[in-house]
Amino acid sequence: MNLNNNTYYSYIKGNKNRGGGLFFEKNNDISCSTIKVIGINNTQLGLIDKLYALNFARKLKLDVVNITTNGKSHLYKILRYDKYLYLLRKKSKNSKSNTNKINKIKEIKFNINISERDLEIKINRGIFFLKKMLRVKFIVIFKKKYLNLRDKGVCILNKIYSNLNLISKKEGSLKNSSRYISMSLTPLKSSTKTRSVI
Repeated sequence: MNLNNNTYYSYIKGNKNRGGGLFFEKNNDISCSTIKVIGINNTQLGLIDKLYALNFARKLKLDVVNITTNGKSHLYKILRYDKYLYLLRKKSKNSKSNTNKINKIKEIKFNINISERDLEIKINRGIFFLKKMLRVKFIVIFKKKYLNLRDKGVCILNKIYSNLNLISKKEGSLKNSSRYISMSLTPLKSSTKTRSVI
């Protein structure tokens, strides 16, 4: 069942009899005498008499539901109303969950003299977070006596990104502060591939 972002509904707070907050124009609530209808299996029925559509749906123990609107014309579909509401709520919940995830950021900190082995561990930690669709910020910290090694810090961050660029993208340029350089990465949704580390 296709659920798009133009789905026509209104929120009715506190009315559990209308889908736990969702209400759609359906069945006897439909005011038009002639309606454009999509049947089961997405069959295009075109403009038909409302009563004919209702009788057809009742025989199948289904409902006629207004699913979209462009402000002028409405589109109705023959479907199982309770299942439709369930799928919409599930989609909304998943969308909120993904949004919350993508807004979280995990920080991975290390100093300029990090060993190759420890850097490999940090990169693998970044891969773990990115595959969970979490943003990651790598932070190179400089002690006072190493402030002149900022170019080395940039090289380390570039090396990290070369291992993660198949599953992430940079959020702008590197951020510089007096005691650290940082690089923020956003996970890519389309790929879980990674290059070998180091």
